[in-house]
Amino acid sequence: MLRALGRVVVNFNAVEHWLATWTGQLIVWDPIIGEIVTAEMSFKNLLALFSSLCKYRVRDESLLQEVKNAVALLAQAEQQRNELVHCCWLERKPGEPHKTRKTTAKQKKGHHTQFKDVSVQDVNALADRMRDIDYLLTLLAGKLLGWIPKEKRAEGEGAGKP
Repeated sequence: MLRALGRVVVNFNAVEHWLATWTGQLIVWDPIIGEIVTAEMSFKNLLALFSSLCKYRVRDESLLQEVKNAVALLAQAEQQRNELVHCCWLERKPGEPHKTRKTTAKQKKGHHTQFKDVSVQDVNALADRMRDIDYLLTLLAGKLLGWIPKEKRAEGEGAGKP
């Protein structure tokens, strides 16, 4: 199970790294400035910035739909990753399923504890999904950065805008 969890963490970190890299390049064509802007952002805020920059810079509707689909996948991947890494993994007897416990105390709902059985296969499937999302994000970034003229990137103007 630990190996599978490690794969989720490593693959998600790759997704987060490349999302920050491509977001930075949508801001300006200087990777250091992009890193400075995105380095301390939460994944949720980074995703919002990426989405907003794409909406500003890209005028191709089919490419914007790809961005929207990717953003939905990325948000779901983050939620699934958070469910695995921000919980308590309970001891188990050999042969029993792995079990997690997550306790929250929200203003609206109050105290709530949730238990969940988790299989190694499910965690490995999520790790594989993270790897696939990383690949899809790289393909999408190539389309996005190839579509925006280099002079527009350097000037920081949106494609098709004065």
